[in-house]
Amino acid sequence: MSTTSEVQTLYIGLLGRAADPDGLAYWVGQIDAGTLTLEQLRSNIVNEQPEYANGLGLDTRTQLVNALYENMFERQAGEVGLTYWVDGAGSTVPADQLVYALSNGAAATDQLTLDNKVTAATYYTANTLQAAYTKALATASVSDVDSTEASVTASKAATDAGGAAKVITSALAIDNAVNVTGGQGAATVGGASELEVGTGVTATTGAATYIIRGGAGSATGSDAGDGGIATLDADGAFTTTSTVSILGGASATSTGDADGGAATGTFATTFNVLGLTLTGANGSAAGLGNGGAASATVTGVGTIGASGINVTAGDGGAYAGAAVGGASTLILTGASTITGDIAITGGAGVANDAADGGVASATFTGAATATAQTLSITGGTGSVTGDGDGGAASATLAATSTFSGIVLDDGLTTASQGTGGAATLTLTSTLDSTITGAVTAAADGEGAIVVATGVNDKITTFASNIGTSAVRLKTLAVTSSSNKSSAGNFNGDVYVDAITVTGENTTDTAGEADAFFAKDAGFTTLTLDTVSNSAATVTFDGTTAQTITGSILGAAVGDGAIAVTNTAGAVTFASALGATKLGSVTLAANTTTVFDSTLSSATLSASGAMTLKGAVTLTGVLTTGNGSTITLGTAFKDGGATAITAADSTDGINQTGGAVTVNVSNQFTT
Repeated sequence: MSTTSEVQTLYIGLLGRAADPDGLAYWVGQIDAGTLTLEQLRSNIVNEQPEYANGLGLDTRTQLVNALYENMFERQAGEVGLTYWVDGAGSTVPADQLVYALSNGAAATDQLTLDNKVTAATYYTANTLQAAYTKALATASVSDVDSTEASVTASKAATDAGGAAKVITSALAIDNAVNVTGGQGAATVGGASELEVGTGVTATTGAATYIIRGGAGSATGSDAGDGGIATLDADGAFTTTSTVSILGGASATSTGDADGGAATGTFATTFNVLGLTLTGANGSAAGLGNGGAASATVTGVGTIGASGINVTAGDGGAYAGAAVGGASTLILTGASTITGDIAITGGAGVANDAADGGVASATFTGAATATAQTLSITGGTGSVTGDGDGGAASATLAATSTFSGIVLDDGLTTASQGTGGAATLTLTSTLDSTITGAVTAAADGEGAIVVATGVNDKITTFASNIGTSAVRLKTLAVTSSSNKSSAGNFNGDVYVDAITVTGENTTDTAGEADAFFAKDAGFTTLTLDTVSNSAATVTFDGTTAQTITGSILGAAVGDGAIAVTNTAGAVTFASALGATKLGSVTLAANTTTVFDSTLSSATLSASGAMTLKGAVTLTGVLTTGNGSTITLGTAFKDGGATAITAADSTDGINQTGGAVTVNVSNQFTT
C-alpha cells in the first residue's frame, strides 16, 4: 500500500474523513523522507491532535470500537468482534494501534469497503484546494462509501459538485488528458472546480490535452441551479505540446432557467500551447437557461502553435424564450506568436424570441505575430424564421500586429427576421503601431474597422490594402475622444462603403482625428465630423498618382478639412466634394490636383497645380501660392459657366505673392 493510502486510512479510521491537501502532503513527505514513521503518525493523531481528542478521544471503549468499524467498514462491530476488542484479548490494544489491527484483519467485504473509502478520500484530497477544504465535505466524501463501485462514483460526483480543485506545486510530466469540470446544478448551483499552477512552477505537461468545462445547468424539472464554474489558474509558467480547451457549461436540459457554468483560464506568465479553443455553450433547448461563457486571459508571453486560436460563442437556445448563447472572450496582454489561424466567431440566433447568439471577442494588447496566418472575424447568423439575432464578433488590436490577412464576415441577416452579428476590427494602440496584412470582406459591404487611439497623438498604420474595388468593406471609422487625438495611416488601397473621420473635444484641439491615404481610395461617402473645437482632416499623401472615388462631405456645414500633400503624382477626385460644405481644402506647393466634379468649401488654398472640371463654390476666401496654376476644364470653354465663386474674395484672388498662372479661355469670375 502506498504511503498516501496508509495516511488516508489513518484519517478515515481515527478522524472519520479524508485528509486535507496540506496535511496529506506534509505527512507523506515526512514519512517518505524517513523523518517520521506510520506508527509515530498514528500516535501523534491519537495523543496530540485536538480533532481526535474532541472526537473519538471522548468515547468509551465500546463507542470507540463501533465508531472505528463505522468509519472503516461502514457497519457496526458484530457481537463477537465487539466483545473481543472491549472485554477480550484485544481490549488492551491502544486506539492508535487498533486502526492498524482492524485493517490487517479485515474480511473480504470489509477490506473492499476500506479500499473504496481510501479511493474516495484520495480523489477528494487530490481535487480540492486547501482554501476550499471543509471538514464537512471531507467527511461526506467517505461517510457513505461501501463495498460497491456505485458508492465511489457517487462520492467523486459529490466532490466535483462540492468544489473540486487541485494545485500543481511542482513540475509535471503529464501525457494524458486533464479535465477540470464544474459541478452540475440541481436545486442549487453546482460546485466550482479549479486547477491551479503555483507561482514559480513550470507545468511542462508533455502531450496532455487540457479541457476546462463549466458545469451543466440543472437537468431536473424546474430546478434553477446553474452549473458550477470551472477554472484553470496558472500563476506559474504553462507549457503543453497539446491543446487547451475552455468550454462554457451546457445550459439546462430541464424546463428551468438554469445557466451553464462559466469556464475560465488565467495565465500569468509563459503560455506555450499547440492550440487554444474557447467555446461558449448554446442556450437551452428546453428552458430559459443561457449557455455558459468561456474566457481566457494570458498576461505573459503567449506562444500558440499550429492549431491556432478559436474563439466561438454559443448559439441561441431552441426553446421559445430568451435563452442566449454563451459569450466567448480572449484577452492576450503580452506579446503573442501564433503559427495557426485565428478565428473569432459569434453565435447564431435561433428562431425563438430573443434567442440571440453569444458575443465572441479577442483583444490583443501586446504585439501579435502571425505572419503566415489569417485572422477571421465572423458575426453570427441571424435567425431565418424568428427574432434571434446573431452574436457580434470582434478583435481589438492595441499594438503592432502581423497577419497574412484579416477577413471580416458579418452574419447573414434575413428580411424582417434576426439580424446578423457584426464583424468588427478595432485598433486602440497606446503607441504608434502598424497592422500588416490585407483586410478584406467576406462579401461586398461587410465588416467594420474602428481606429480609436488609446492615448493622445498616436498613429495606427495599415501597411496593406483594405477591401477591393469589387468587394468593399462596410465601414471605416477614425475617431478621437476628448483630449486624445487619433490618426489612421492607410498605405494601401482603401475600398469601403462609408468612411467617417470624427474629431471630438470640448476643451482644446487635442481631440482631432486624421486619416492619411497613400494610394487609391473608393467609397460611397467619406464624412468629416468635428465636435466643438476639434478638427477632422483627411490627407492624400501618396508617392504615386492617386484616384479618389466617392463623395467627401462634412457632417454639418463647414465641418472637416481636405489636404493634398502628394508631390510625386496627381491626385484626382473623381466625384463631387462638399455635398455638405467642407471647412477647408488645402493643396500644398508642388502638388497636382484634379477635380473631376464640383467642390463646395468654406475656403480653398491652392499652392500647387489645380485642374477644375466642375464649379468651385466657396463661402470664404480663395488663396493661391507663388507659382500656383489653375487650369479650367472644357466645362467652362464657352464662358457660360462660373468656374470659381469665392464670396469673401470680392477684390480678386487672395494671392500670397509671386505669379499665378490661370489657364482659361473664358471669363473668370470671383
